[in-house]
Amino acid sequence: MKRWLLMMAAAAAFPLSAFAGSVNSITSGNWNSTSTWDTATVPTSADTVSITPGTGVTVPLGYAASANSITIPGDITNPASLSVNSSGASLTVTNGISIQGPTGTGLSNTLNVGQGTLTCASLSIDAGTAGSTSIVQISTGQATVTGNVTFGGTTANAQLTFVNNGSITIGGNLADGGIFTAGVGQVTLNGATDQTLGGYSYNILLISKSGGKVSLTGNAAITTSITMQGGGFTDAGFTITATGANFNQSAGTYTVNASTFPAFNAYSVTGGTITYAGASNQTVSGGPSYQTLRVENLTGAGSPVKTSGALISVVDLVVDKSGSGTVQFDTSSFNLNISGNLTNNSLISGSGSVNLMAAASSVFGSGTFGTSGTVTFGGTTKTIDSAALLTFNSAISVASSTTVTNNGTVIASNTLDGVAAGSTWSQGATGILYVGTSAMNTGVLDASASGNLVNYNAAAAQTVKATTYHHLQLDGSGTKTLTGVSTIAGG
Repeated sequence: MKRWLLMMAAAAAFPLSAFAGSVNSITSGNWNSTSTWDTATVPTSADTVSITPGTGVTVPLGYAASANSITIPGDITNPASLSVNSSGASLTVTNGISIQGPTGTGLSNTLNVGQGTLTCASLSIDAGTAGSTSIVQISTGQATVTGNVTFGGTTANAQLTFVNNGSITIGGNLADGGIFTAGVGQVTLNGATDQTLGGYSYNILLISKSGGKVSLTGNAAITTSITMQGGGFTDAGFTITATGANFNQSAGTYTVNASTFPAFNAYSVTGGTITYAGASNQTVSGGPSYQTLRVENLTGAGSPVKTSGALISVVDLVVDKSGSGTVQFDTSSFNLNISGNLTNNSLISGSGSVNLMAAASSVFGSGTFGTSGTVTFGGTTKTIDSAALLTFNSAISVASSTTVTNNGTVIASNTLDGVAAGSTWSQGATGILYVGTSAMNTGVLDASASGNLVNYNAAAAQTVKATTYHHLQLDGSGTKTLTGVSTIAGG
């Protein structure tokens, strides 16, 4: 009696599902039919399921099936299939699904998502090498793979195919090595860490990541659209063909390592960053109206040139480098219109003009402006950051009713001038201005703030602007002429 009570207690503590193990189909039928399985029980999330060659198992309309893992093994004479084709049918697999290649010729092992919903941790599609196929087919249904999708065996026979407008969401990698047929389907990458994406043709590609980036592993194509909603995407130097497709970006970072940005049919950029980061020369596309544009060389070596292919319109621009490397943003003959902040840590060159157009914005960095066109400060207020060290070999123009406040160090090797009486260059308390030719012949030069310095340093003759200076320094071998009455408050 005591033994019987102990056995009953153990049974209560460990229900039947805890002892579940391997479950194999023995005939074709519905998942929820006990007669389909060798255990005469319906598989649960604790079970390792095998779809026996020669059988086909269907998850019926409205039924929610589950398993711990699923294998569709290969056979020399008999194929096997698993279908989640009915609307409202779902299959949730805690671990992976493995489709193995038939060992005979002319056979096909199939997982048909159809109109249903499939969720699993990984998906392996291996066609083997005997000349048969392993196929995952999606119609209007939805597949979610939280880990990797991989292919094996003969490339042409390992297939992931859309036959309608269904979708697959992948949290890991979508590997090369198979045939991916995009149809009118959608692929979403949503992993929290780095992912890789095979070099295939995609219909709709959505990047919606909470962290990390997606890296291409081969040349690819987009036929309808790519949408950036979060995380990163890099072409990794591969070419993307996007004829007729649209580019949409509300967040995240799209990194161009190829020679240029793809030529999309239309662009909608409301947020996020587009970065040109190639170690070699690149063309900066005039297609998008950039929110944040980064032109960079962070390899620590080399001197790539990024050349404008058209007029560039951008909210925020960053030109950046690291180590002994440099990067040159060559505007070519096109203008560069900036409606937000500008950071220049290397060189902006070319013959186009650089126009800072925002009502209020800031300029940062320790770079050089070398365009033969003019750098125009427009809008209402412009602030040069206190840590800035900026060299202007380009002429500087301050627009009417614009006040530029210099809190950093500005080396104005070319002219610094306003266009009207309301144009104002104001030296902040930490501002240092080196004047290589003339300063604000038109407009106002306010150099009265305690602590600031204005240094006229040309080798040629210069006329010192008549204004109040806190600290005026005259250097260079050229004659300096003070016109009118100049007050030096701080010596």
